[in-house]
Formats: sequence, C-alpha cells, structure tokens
Amino acid sequence: MSKVDKYIASLSSLEGKKVVVTGANSGLGLAIVKTCLLKGASVVLACRNPQRAGKCKQDLLKEFPNSNIDIILYSQDKFSSCRQFVDDLFIKHGDFYALVLNAGLFNAKKGELNVEGLPTVSGTNAFGLACILMHLDEKLKDIESEKRIIIHGSLASRLSKYKGLEKSLLNAKAFHFTQYNNSKNAAHNLYYYYSIKNENPYIKYLLSEPGIAQSNIIRNYPKWFKWIAVGFMKIFCSTSKEGAAPTNYLISEKVANGDYMIPRGPWAIRGLPKKYVMKEKYIHPSQVEEMNAFIRNKK
Repeated sequence: MSKVDKYIASLSSLEGKKVVVTGANSGLGLAIVKTCLLKGASVVLACRNPQRAGKCKQDLLKEFPNSNIDIILYSQDKFSSCRQFVDDLFIKHGDFYALVLNAGLFNAKKGELNVEGLPTVSGTNAFGLACILMHLDEKLKDIESEKRIIIHGSLASRLSKYKGLEKSLLNAKAFHFTQYNNSKNAAHNLYYYYSIKNENPYIKYLLSEPGIAQSNIIRNYPKWFKWIAVGFMKIFCSTSKEGAAPTNYLISEKVANGDYMIPRGPWAIRGLPKKYVMKEKYIHPSQVEEMNAFIRNKK
C-alpha cells in the first residue's frame, strides 16, 4: 500500500455525510470525490457539462456500487448560474456537510472574455467564485448544523501581488500564467475574508492547496503541449490522489474555522498535508470588497 493510500485509510469515516464538489468530473475534483465515496459519504457532482457529468456518475457507480451520487449543473463563468447553483444547493441538498469549491480554469486565449465580459480565467476563478461565496454567505447566517466551505487554492497565489481590479483581474491581455496567479491570489483572499468575517460557530471557511499535482488543468492546450506536459507531470508531480489529500483532510478531520492545509514537502510542491498560515503580505481584504461591489453592479 502506498503512503497516500495509507494516509487515506487513516482518515475518519464520512458515513451519513454529504459532500458537494465543483469541477468534480475529472482531475483533482474526481480524486476528492473518490476518497469521499471510499469513506462512505454521499456525493453531489457540481459540473458544467451534462454529458461528462453523467458519464462520470456512471463510472463512479461501477467503482463504488450502491453509492449515493447526484448531479448539479452550473457554469462558474456566469453570475446568474452561480447564484442558481447556490439556490439549488439549498433546495435539493441543504443537508450538505462540506462544499468543495474546486472548479477553475488555467488558460484561455489572450484577450478572451466570458459571457459577463470578463477575462475568461479571472472571470471563472475569481469573480465566479466570489459570486458563489457572496450568495452563500447570505444563506449561511442562521444555519445551525456544521457546514464546511473549502476553497481550493494554489501555491501560484504567492506569485501574485494585488494591484487593483483593473490591473490584476480585468486585464484580458495579461499572459495567462499571470491571469491564473492573480485569480488564485483572489481565491486565497476570498477564503481569508470570509473566515475572518464569519461569526457562525457552525460554519467553517477553509483553504487547501494541492501542490503541483497531475490534473486536467491543461485540457485546453494544443495536443503537442499536452503530450509533453503529461509526461512531465508523471515524472515530477504528485498524483491527483496525493494532491487531493489536503482537501480530504479538511472534509473528514476535526478542523476550526480558518484552517489552511498545504503539502508538507519542499516549497509545498507535493507531500501529505500540514497546516499553514496565510502570510500577511498576501492579504488584501479590499480585493474581495471590490469584487463584490463589481458583481452587485453587474446585476
């Protein structure tokens, strides 16, 4: 048994608990789902593509017979869809125990805008996530059962310095690595903002980093690049199962509001989870307030 399999075996049971995972049909999201099912949880796959989500559910039921698996469809690049996702979540699955906000994009064509007129990467990873959390915050104020809101971060966030919405999140001409780094910096600030703001003892806002793990984050690249990248990831990166371990810890183990898990290896690239504290130089609460104001004005 591998080290990560032994670690997964040591995690607490999730019997009787429901876990919702966005971007659940592949990559890290799928790895998180599989561990949750292995530990006895019922799972909701929150996905954009109905065909891929349906195929994923069928495959999971073959691997985990008699599991309870449902699907919610939404698009994180559209504010109305993000709000509808939160509404559907509370109407259909209000008994959820953990919500893992994993969905995101890595690259897009230079200058590409989404349906909201925002740069595709930051529109999904930053503004879409902000919209979900803003609407979720309104629903969670009077909740009296434990709910864990887990944001998937990235060590790429530490390669970014916030310079205001226009330069950091609204610049569609920026190199896509820069767009991604800035969007993940925003995700980390969303976690910090809501964990500090939270006054409900039943609610826990949490952050996890997967390190550099094998995933389908490069799915939109040309075939030749993917062929090279996949080979590189197999040699140097952790598996999706290992990359999912910090999130699976936050789902299953005893945690406090504001906990933050990263891989314990050098530079947090890979390894089993350990707790971490967000450095002050990366904290920009005004970033969240500016994003929220922007989203409200888009209504």
